[in-house]
Amino acid sequence: MECVKQTFYRDVDGDGHGNPASPSVACEAPPGTVASKDDCDDTNARRYPGAQELCDLIDNDCNPATPETCPTGCTAYRRPPPDDLAHSYLFCVTSASWTNASTTCKAAGYKLVQVESLAENMFVRTTATNLVGGANIHIGGTDTAVEGAWVWDNTTTQFWQGATAATGGAVVGGRFQNWDPDEPNNSGNAEDCSEMKIDGLWNDMSCTTAHAFMCRL
Repeated sequence: MECVKQTFYRDVDGDGHGNPASPSVACEAPPGTVASKDDCDDTNARRYPGAQELCDLIDNDCNPATPETCPTGCTAYRRPPPDDLAHSYLFCVTSASWTNASTTCKAAGYKLVQVESLAENMFVRTTATNLVGGANIHIGGTDTAVEGAWVWDNTTTQFWQGATAATGGAVVGGRFQNWDPDEPNNSGNAEDCSEMKIDGLWNDMSCTTAHAFMCRL
């Protein structure tokens, strides 16, 4: 029996919504296509009709009339080109404990910032300095779950194992790190969260310490 052909649409970003400008006719959906044709941006999986509108400077739901609602004290930022499309960021000037900062980020669809390069580290520090001056801020590293196994907030991505490099601590998986040479030292056996200092180096500190903070999506 001859099949009944249908029109399918390319779904490059994998969000389940197809690009109306890229149709194909077939009996079954070719790989990478879907039946819908309502995507407004097939290069960004966070943009499609019905998506949650986030505080990220992007029209997530393909409806420019939908307002963005940001957490109190937080403002959305993007990095300068060519890195502007890689991630969205929230900088929150209201001081909070690391744990509460993580909760605020998560409620907005973000995580506390994961820093993956020197350029990103400089962007985070420069943004912080412009907004809160010479103050330390929370970043997303924590070894709360397993002492010495430093992972990024709400992920299983480990970037550091152990204490200071001088005492055998080492980067994991070739990932970026920017610890102060004397850190992390778990002073008083009570430092399980990370902060970025005014010079851009990282320090471990108590998770109850209150700072401004940056989130990343």
